Amino acid sequence: VATDARIREDIPHINSLILSTTIGKTVPVTLQRAGKEITVNVTTEGRGKAHGDDEELRGWGITGQNLTRFSALALHRSDTKGVAVVTLRNGAPASEAKPPLQPNDIIVSFNGKPVDNIETLRTLSTELTKDKESPVPALIGYERNFLKLMTVVKIGKEAPKEQPMLAKKAWLPASTQVLTQDLAKAFNLEGKPGVRVTRVYAGRSAEKAGLKVGDILLKLDGDPIEASRPEDSEVLSTLIRQRSVGSEATFDAVRDGQPVQVKVTLEAPPSRSNELKHYEDDNFEFSVRELSFEERLDRETPESEGGVLIDMVQRAGWASMAMVQGGDILLAIDGKPVSTADGVKDALKEIKAHTPKQVVFFVKRDRQTVYLEIEPIWEKNNGQITTSQSAKPVQDSTDEKEKK
Repeated sequence: VATDARIREDIPHINSLILSTTIGKTVPVTLQRAGKEITVNVTTEGRGKAHGDDEELRGWGITGQNLTRFSALALHRSDTKGVAVVTLRNGAPASEAKPPLQPNDIIVSFNGKPVDNIETLRTLSTELTKDKESPVPALIGYERNFLKLMTVVKIGKEAPKEQPMLAKKAWLPASTQVLTQDLAKAFNLEGKPGVRVTRVYAGRSAEKAGLKVGDILLKLDGDPIEASRPEDSEVLSTLIRQRSVGSEATFDAVRDGQPVQVKVTLEAPPSRSNELKHYEDDNFEFSVRELSFEERLDRETPESEGGVLIDMVQRAGWASMAMVQGGDILLAIDGKPVSTADGVKDALKEIKAHTPKQVVFFVKRDRQTVYLEIEPIWEKNNGQITTSQSAKPVQDSTDEKEKK
């Protein structure tokens, strides 16, 4: 079969040819190399997961992934050792390191010890911070593209993975940043610790109480808010969680240089992203997660609009072929709105039962909406209906630079 891929949109056709090939089959592939046409025999094999599962390291303020064989190949790495940084929380230790870590960095060493995976990194972090009240600096080796870099991260205590009581703790419906010594000096508050309000959530108790962006909170119920370093980003939330939902918190603050007092009724917190339902679909090779409160705010997607977050798309999979991207918000499948992970699961289960030639995803990307068409190939194996399993060449692979 002749191929003619001249633009990005032609790639799905090539992927479709590969995906329709039986796993384990050897096929001749004709290609050009150094101006000469040659033929090589390539055997396809089943592809594993494109990416590892997201795991949170609260002491670092990051989520990370173990490397899979597929993601390691995409990064031109010879093995799967290391931890890939996925997201960083603003103001957290990893983002305040100098130089700061960034998404897609690969953490490879911790105080000179190799980091093979997330479990190793978690164990080393726990051992370092054991019996320590303050954050502890650690020398971190990481790789960015092909650079081998070092930084120092001041790591806090690792919170337990499961915190069943967290949802019952109090929450201030606003975001803040630490009032560092430099900021305090700039606001004529030299030597005073505290936090500066960066966002007040609309319709919540903080807004109703009159809290405003730019307010500098110095005391909570008469006690100083001891936050003056980047690693103190959790100080206020820790103080708030010690109080009861529905209780009133009194803040001594500074607004436009003048002292003010604001009394806010504390609320129950919304669910965090790692507490929300998740669904991974093996047929269309992507996964979704329900949107958190803050994500809906950041993406301007109110609950009335529905939708779920597409958090992973396997490369060269069916969803990928239709140009579905991680970070898209899936609003509807074949015209039926979806707003939960279970809703996506049910919709795709119904689609699988009817094996249609075309499936249409309606997604929101940035501020635009777009229809994406998937044309799966269905097959029956041992009485089970599935999409054709992904396959990839294992001999004579060509990297992106050579393709260009």
